[in-house]
Amino acid sequence: MSQDMVWRFAGAALFAIGIALAWWSVGEATMAAHSGSAEVGYRFKSVVIAPVLGLVGLVYLVGGARGDTLMRASQTGRLTLRGWIVAGIGLALGAALLVWFKSHMASLGYVET
Repeated sequence: MSQDMVWRFAGAALFAIGIALAWWSVGEATMAAHSGSAEVGYRFKSVVIAPVLGLVGLVYLVGGARGDTLMRASQTGRLTLRGWIVAGIGLALGAALLVWFKSHMASLGYVET
């Protein structure tokens, strides 16, 4: 298996984990709220981190080994400026998802305790 395919596989795994985490943290809670559940719970960290995992996974899935070069410095393994930008965009998406989720729950009559 080539190095490019390894990075693409890792990207697919991260993307799938991000989607699954978003479904588990937001999707199931939203469905429970729409079905009239007395209480609906969510995990703050899961809601925020799911878009980050999905976006980083997408970069690796599409870019392969080139995506790794985009995200990390090969000598140090630290994030590059572009990697930090991708992570920041993912966190911004996570914050937006959290704001949307909380406002949607409030519009359905659920109060955070």
